[in-house]
Order: sequence, then C-alpha cells, then structure tokens
Amino acid sequence: MIALKEAECCAHGGHGLRPLLLRRRARRPQLKRDPLGSATRDLVRPVLKSNDLSLVESAQIALDAEDIATVVSNANSAGLPAGPVTLAVVTDADFDRALAVLQTLQRTPPRPWWEAPWAARALVLVLVMLVVAVCGIMIFG
Repeated sequence: MIALKEAECCAHGGHGLRPLLLRRRARRPQLKRDPLGSATRDLVRPVLKSNDLSLVESAQIALDAEDIATVVSNANSAGLPAGPVTLAVVTDADFDRALAVLQTLQRTPPRPWWEAPWAARALVLVLVMLVVAVCGIMIFG
C-alpha cells in the first residue's frame, strides 16, 4: 500500500489558483487625468466651475457671442457621479472680459414651492384626505 504525503496530494498556497471570489478583477488601464487636454492645460484660464452643466453651457454660449474662445473640460455627462465641469478661456487676454460677461448673466431665481407644477395636485390631495377624514369621523365617530 502506498501512502501519499500531504505535499503530494494537496496543492499549497503557491500554486497560482485562487477561488473565484478572491481573484482580483481585471481593471482598465489607469489614464492620467484629462490626457487629451493636458497639452492645453497651461494655455487656458478657468472662469467657471460648476456641477450644473446647463449653467456652464449657457455661459459658453454667452462668451461665444462675445467672440471669446472657450474650452469645456471634464464634461463627463455619462459618468456617475457627475463631477464639476470647468469652462476656461483660451486666450489669457480675454480672461477679464469673460469675467465681466459672466457677471452680467442673471441666474433664474428658484420659484416658490406653491408655484411648482406639483403644488396644485398636492393641495387637491390634502383636501381630499381632509374630507375623507372628516366623513370618517362623522360616520364612525
């Protein structure tokens, strides 16, 4: 009868096989931050940084109307979570003029909650619930 030693019958830790849950996932190669725009990074001056993509696009339209060349970076609309978007002027000489244009822009003030589209429906729902409660108290009360 041949008896196998432990080393002959079992694979030890250095065998290169791991359970599926302990294996590392294959990762995508890590890119430098903004690799395509890095050549122009020193040539532009940021004038606006915001999480509101609509605000940045509106500012870009206003600056383009004044013939101020702009660049938008970090416009990662498909990425989650969305990061801040930076609007920068290409020419350093346009920086002060761009700030003046952006200061003339007016943000739309938020509407009061009672003017919101859902407010009328919410009011009707509260009134219906009040009527049902009063009727329930009168009938069962």
